[in-house]
Amino acid sequence: MKEKLFLAIFSLVTFALLSFAFFKIYYFPSPKEEKKNEPLPELNKIATKSAFEYEINVLNRLPEVYEKHKKSLAQLPTFSPPEDNRLTPEQIDKYWITYHTCAEMFEELREEYLKQIKIPFAKALATAKYGRWVFSTCVVKGLDLAQMTEEEFDWVKTRVWESALFVVNCLVNNSPNHPQRELLIRTQERLCQLLHLDEEEKEGDKYCPERLNLKNIPRSNIELVLDKKDKVHWQDVPFDRLDIDPDLVMKCARQLLEE
Repeated sequence: MKEKLFLAIFSLVTFALLSFAFFKIYYFPSPKEEKKNEPLPELNKIATKSAFEYEINVLNRLPEVYEKHKKSLAQLPTFSPPEDNRLTPEQIDKYWITYHTCAEMFEELREEYLKQIKIPFAKALATAKYGRWVFSTCVVKGLDLAQMTEEEFDWVKTRVWESALFVVNCLVNNSPNHPQRELLIRTQERLCQLLHLDEEEKEGDKYCPERLNLKNIPRSNIELVLDKKDKVHWQDVPFDRLDIDPDLVMKCARQLLEE
């Protein structure tokens, strides 16, 4: 018993020392490099030449690109939400432009840079180094292309999610044999998270789709979201992939506000 315990402790200590040596060699700058005040080690040492060129030519310019689009957005007029909460087709199109811009930038980051870094820890380091800048930049770039303020985008995003959850709730409650029921439930849960209609419990998260405030949703928003279904998408919200019966949904929507 003592021999097994000794071997276990010895193995853990050896593993810890080897891990430290490995990280020290690959991930931490030398004393000379530290003097340069580099925030993170040079990732190009463990990436391909093309990835290094992408880092220099694209990723290191993100702050500059961000500031350019931020200044342009500052010239837009202030957004005032309509009292009736009605969405317009143009707003959903702008919402899609912003989302699609982010999707394209993250896909480029993954294909042109992260895929070429083979060491998992280094890939995580690269994501930490550039992920926040990519996200911040893609949002302001998308908003600038769409000519939409951050305030309007947040308002539209919430109205779209509310309408999407109404549609999903209708299908979950009225189509017990829906062929995509599992996908419907996952979409419902994710939308509840985004709209803060969930609670943390010891057994796990509790989702409360029934708490959706129907007074905030005009019937025209449901019609619009159904019509623009292919542009209603977000992280882990595959609304565009759902098989939806519009007649059933609009029957459910009779309880909503009239025009």
